[in-house]
Amino acid sequence: MKNKILYVMIVVATLLGCILSASEIIIFLLAYEIILLPVLWLLTEALKKHVKAELRIPTAHIEKNQEFVVEVLLQNTSVFPMPVIWVRLSCENEFTGEKIYLEERVMTDAKGEASLLLSLKSKYCGKMRITLEEIRVQDYLRLFSKKTPVQEISKEIIVLPKIHKISLNAITWVQDKQEGEDFSHARSGEDTAEVFDVHEYREGDTFQRVHWKLTAKAEEYLVKEYSLPIEQTILVFLDFYAEKEQVTQAQFDCFLEILASLSWSMAEQSLNHMILWYQEAEGQLSQIKIEEEQDVYYMLEQVCDSRRNQKYADVLSMYEHQSGMQKADTYFLLNVQGVLYKDGVCEKKFSQKDLEEELIEWKLEI
Repeated sequence: MKNKILYVMIVVATLLGCILSASEIIIFLLAYEIILLPVLWLLTEALKKHVKAELRIPTAHIEKNQEFVVEVLLQNTSVFPMPVIWVRLSCENEFTGEKIYLEERVMTDAKGEASLLLSLKSKYCGKMRITLEEIRVQDYLRLFSKKTPVQEISKEIIVLPKIHKISLNAITWVQDKQEGEDFSHARSGEDTAEVFDVHEYREGDTFQRVHWKLTAKAEEYLVKEYSLPIEQTILVFLDFYAEKEQVTQAQFDCFLEILASLSWSMAEQSLNHMILWYQEAEGQLSQIKIEEEQDVYYMLEQVCDSRRNQKYADVLSMYEHQSGMQKADTYFLLNVQGVLYKDGVCEKKFSQKDLEEELIEWKLEI
C-alpha cells in the first residue's frame, strides 16, 4: 500500500510538472509512468502461473521443545526473475486446534530455484500439521500482488513427550507367566493340555479325539475340542474420557509422558505388553502390541492421532468381550487426568508440576 501511495504521488507530481511546464521530457515521463502500471499488472498476472512449490520436513518425529526445520522449495519456471515471493505457512496442533501463521519472502532468478528454511518448535505434544497455505508474487516495484494458484500442501510431524526410565519390579509377573497359560473362552484350538468343548461326531473327525468316557454315558460318539492358548501379555488400557471438563493440552502432555515412560521402560526390560484404547470417532477398540522400543514410537504416533472421548467407554469390558477372556488377571489403566490404576485399584496419581521427578523416583511392581 505504501508503494502504491508513493507511486501515485510521483504521477501527480509529474502531472503538475506537465501543467507548469511544456517540456517534452516531462510529458514523456508522465506517459511512461501511466503505461508502466498495466505492464506491471500484466507481468504479475503472468508470473503467478510460473511458480512451483514443495514442502519438506526432514524428520517424522521430534521431542517436545526441540527445534525442527521446515523447508519450502520454490521453482520459477518463467524467463523473468521474481523479485518478491511471499510464502504463508500455518502450523496447527490437531489436539487443541491452536494455529499459528508464519510469513516469509524470498526472490528467485529466471528459471531458478529458491529454498526457504524456517525453524520451528512446539511446546506441546501431539500431531502438528504444517500447511503451505498461500504464495503471492509481486512485481518489480511491489505495486501489485497476485496469489499463485498452487494446490494446498500439508505435512505432518509428531511431537513426542520426554521419556524417563521407570524402575520396574516384574519378578512376580515373570514367575506367573512361567507357571501356566491362559486359554481362550471363545475359540477352540489345538492345545491338548485342556479341553475346550465336546460335540457330536461329524464326518472328518478322528477317533483319536473321541471322548470315550462321555461317549459311554451318552451312548453316542462325542468328540473333544481342544483349547486355544492365549499368550500372557501385560495389558495397559487408556481412558480418553474426562467427565464434565475440558482436557487441557498440559494434561494431555502429562498423560503422554507417563504413557511413553511406562511403555518404554517395559520394552527395555523385554516385557511384552499391549496398549489398548477406544476411538469414539471410529467406534472401535484399537490395540498395539509392544515388543521392542521402536513399537513405542509407533504407538505414540497412533495415540497422538486420537481424540478425547465425549462418552465413557469401558475399555476393559470391550477387550474381554472381543478376546473371549472372562477376566484380565493383571492390567493397568491410565486416564487423561494422569491417574494410573492397577487391577482396578489406584496405583498412583501424578502431578503436572513434578512429573519428571515422580517418574524417575517411582518404583512399580508388576
